[in-house]
Amino acid sequence: MSNELIQVLCRGLLDELESADAFVCMAQEISRLDLKVRFIHYAQEELNHASYLSGLLGQLAPDLACVSSYEPPDFSEGLMAFMVTYLAKEEAAVFYYETLLNMVEKTEEKAILQRIYEEEKGHYEDITEIIKAHAADIMEAGHV
Repeated sequence: MSNELIQVLCRGLLDELESADAFVCMAQEISRLDLKVRFIHYAQEELNHASYLSGLLGQLAPDLACVSSYEPPDFSEGLMAFMVTYLAKEEAAVFYYETLLNMVEKTEEKAILQRIYEEEKGHYEDITEIIKAHAADIMEAGHV
């Protein structure tokens, strides 16, 4: 397997872990229970994605250690500002899996990546919907 694919998988793994943390942090910032549950569900999906990518990396490069320059989510400008900015990360994740689908050859890998691609696309669409439908609750989140 190419070194390029290994680096792409490593970057994806780190992004999935960061996304899981971001969703947990968003859940902590908002008072609405239904939105908390949705964010926690998304975090679980992101961890499942990370687990899959970690497994692939373990097969292809068992001694590789992906190095992160991770910084925790910054809500200093409010949850709404964070979520709007975060949408770009989810959009990038959709593109990432679309690209990764073209880099792998095995049918079973493609099937799993297609499922993850659809989940990431769903996250992007759901977050967009949450921002539109719950703007007042999100804007209040800094005062929970």
